Amino acid sequence: MKSFIINLDVPFNLDHTMDCGQTFRWNKLKDGSWLGVVDGALLILKQENSELHVKSSAENLFGMELDEGIRYYLGLNDDLDTIKDNIVENLKLYGFYEQSVLTDKVFDLYRGLRILRQDPWEMLIEYLISARNNIPSIKRTIEKLCRLFPENKRQFDGIEYYVFPTLKQLKKLSLRELESINLAFRANWIYDTVRSVDLEKLYSLKGRSFNDKLEYLLTLKGVGYKIASCVMLFSLEEFSAFPVDVWIERVMFNLFNVKGSTKRVMETGRKYFGAFAGYAQEYLFKYFRTLQKGDK
Repeated sequence: MKSFIINLDVPFNLDHTMDCGQTFRWNKLKDGSWLGVVDGALLILKQENSELHVKSSAENLFGMELDEGIRYYLGLNDDLDTIKDNIVENLKLYGFYEQSVLTDKVFDLYRGLRILRQDPWEMLIEYLISARNNIPSIKRTIEKLCRLFPENKRQFDGIEYYVFPTLKQLKKLSLRELESINLAFRANWIYDTVRSVDLEKLYSLKGRSFNDKLEYLLTLKGVGYKIASCVMLFSLEEFSAFPVDVWIERVMFNLFNVKGSTKRVMETGRKYFGAFAGYAQEYLFKYFRTLQKGDK
């Protein structure tokens, strides 16, 4: 076990970051800390003002020293002020002054929300599971999928957890085994995808253009514009990606009177919000969902 403190010298809010729809393997504990499985490691994070308390089952993360790996994973190197200014100026450029004022306000309200750097393979499968699904159900199904492989069970600090299955492992599952964990129509998608995906190609997309990423992802069964955008934004560092779900459909209609196909709403969001449309999407998603739920 490794335990240490990261002194936060940039704006960061752990609760906002973990509770904005971008990740499914993190859960908040009664003491206010968050427990998650990342890159095969169990992490326990707790924020106390400008200190981030870390417990980890591993010494490294994503091939980096643990401190560096966590900073990378949490997006702590993103300049949130520059990102906000870029989005606000882009809105003004298109004549959306009122929308720019609201967006500015929302960035201040949820200051410190950051986009995570997650694993492309895991994101691809998890977002296939997420299709037409709710977050509690998505989390349960992902956990069931991991538990299909007893060899993936680990123990840390008295906590049992499962690492995410590899492509080789998922290829061993029959369609019936996938259906047994309540995947419904998504079972066919995952069964086909694990047989057609090129992992080397998937990981190489990180340095490619938006269109290259989108073009490849759309070749995979079950992957449409929403799932592709989520994989791009949350694991391929494509910050111009603009995932469109029911909440973002409402955002775009309320702010711009835009409606239509997922593709049309996505393209409009990318145009109006610019190079960091994905950050705008996350902040506005958090804002409108919180308003609807009446959360504090």
